Amino acid sequence: MKKGLILLTALLVCWNLVLTVELGQVKKEKSQQQPTQDPQQSTRPVSVVTSDITKIVERSEAKVTGVSVLDETGEDLIASGSGTIYSMTSDAVYIITNQHVIASGGSIHVSFANGEQLPAELVGADGYTDLALLKVIPDFRAEAFDLGDSSLCKKGEWVMAIGHSMGAEADGSVTVGVISSKDRTISMDVDKDGTDDWDMLVLQTDAAINAGNSGGPLINMNGELIGITTMKLQGNSTEGISFAIPINEVTTIVEQLKASGKVNRPFVGISGKDVSALTSYQKSYMGISLDQTEGLLVTKVAEDCPAENAGVHVNDILIRFDGSPVDSYKTFRKLLYGKTIGDPAELVVLRSNQEVKLSVTIE
Repeated sequence: MKKGLILLTALLVCWNLVLTVELGQVKKEKSQQQPTQDPQQSTRPVSVVTSDITKIVERSEAKVTGVSVLDETGEDLIASGSGTIYSMTSDAVYIITNQHVIASGGSIHVSFANGEQLPAELVGADGYTDLALLKVIPDFRAEAFDLGDSSLCKKGEWVMAIGHSMGAEADGSVTVGVISSKDRTISMDVDKDGTDDWDMLVLQTDAAINAGNSGGPLINMNGELIGITTMKLQGNSTEGISFAIPINEVTTIVEQLKASGKVNRPFVGISGKDVSALTSYQKSYMGISLDQTEGLLVTKVAEDCPAENAGVHVNDILIRFDGSPVDSYKTFRKLLYGKTIGDPAELVVLRSNQEVKLSVTIE
C-alpha cells in the first residue's frame, strides 16, 4: 500500500512538471507573435501633411482676389466673383475677371488675401470671350501668376481652381480635378436676341467651379495659370462639367483691353438671322425658296459700312464668305473674325433666288 502511494505521488509530480513546461512554451510563443508597443506611439500627434498641391495652394492664394460690384449707394452688393492677378506695373495691378461679373454696372471693389479692399477701375471688357480687365493701385506689394501654355494641356492632367465659391464666406476655396477635354466650344448669345453669336473656346474640367469662382484661376501642377474659370453646366443629367477660358486665348484679348480698353474685331456692318430658323410661312412671305435651308438672312445693314458700300441689301441671304460656306450667323462671325482689318473679301448673296457677288474691304 505504501509503495502504491509513493508511485502515485511520483506520477503527479511528473505531470505537474510537464504542464509547467507546456504553459511556459505557450506564453513564449504568444509574446513573440505580439511585438511590444512603444507606449509613446499612441499619444504622438500626427505630422502635418504636405504635398505638391498644398505647396501650390500656398504659393497661389495671394494671387487670387475677390471682386464685388456695389450699387450707386456703395452699400448693396449687386454681383460678386473672383479675380486673377495677371500683371503689374510700378504703380498698378491688373486683375482679370469675367465680363458677366461686372456687367451689371456699379462700383467695383477688389479684396486681396491680406484683407485689404480697394476700388478698381474697369479698363475694358469683352462679351464674346466673357473677359474683363480691372486696374487697382495698391499701397502694398502684390504678386502675379506665372503664365502657362494652355496648348500643352493634356486630357487627364491634374488642375486646381481657387476662388470665392460662395462669396466672402468662402474666399480662397480650393477644388481639384483633371482636364476632361481640350478645345471645347460653347455657343454664346452675346446680345441675348435668341441667336448664337459666337463659339467660345474653353477647357473642360471636373474641378468644381461654382458661381463665385467666376474669374478665378485654373492652375496646373507647376503653379502656372492655364485658364480663367467661367461657368459650369447645371442640370439633373450633368455633373462635374465646368469650363475655363484657355490662357492663350485670354492673353490675346486682355492685351488688347490693356492697350485700348476694347477688342478690335473685323467689321463689315451686317446683322442677320439664320435661314434655318425661318418658318415656311416666313420664307414664302419673303420669296425665299422653301428648299433654302442654309445661309444668313440679312436683317440690318449699318450706315456707311463696308457691306453697305459693297451693295448688300436687307433680305439678301449670305451664302458664302470669301469662298467658305455660310450656314449660320455663328459661322459668319467665325469666318469674319478670322480675317484682319483691311483685308478684302468676297461675299456671295442670294437676291431674288439669284447669286450676286460683292466685294468688301473689312474694317
